[in-house]
Amino acid sequence: MYVSKETSPSEPEGILEIPPDLVREILSENNTAKEMNDKIRDYLSIGVKRAVIVDRFTETITVYQREKKEAGYYSFQDEVELIDGIKVRLIRNGVSGRKTLSLMQLVP
Repeated sequence: MYVSKETSPSEPEGILEIPPDLVREILSENNTAKEMNDKIRDYLSIGVKRAVIVDRFTETITVYQREKKEAGYYSFQDEVELIDGIKVRLIRNGVSGRKTLSLMQLVP
């Protein structure tokens, strides 16, 4: 979750009473498409500007924006603008024979 200084000049504490600018979800094996669609719809309906789903199984990133009707679809190799000029690229790292998402690298 990310809250910009424009949204909240002081650092939020405790339970947020304002919608964050960005929410990120990393899919697990147990997530269903309906569950994720409901979450995204809920996030955007309460005022979240951007919601990101990271799917480590298909190595894709889906970006939903409140002001847009269509989502953006990206692979891990793509640069993805999360919010207002903050760009990242995801990197996979093998640990104990398993691939695990290890790093979200800022892109200059």
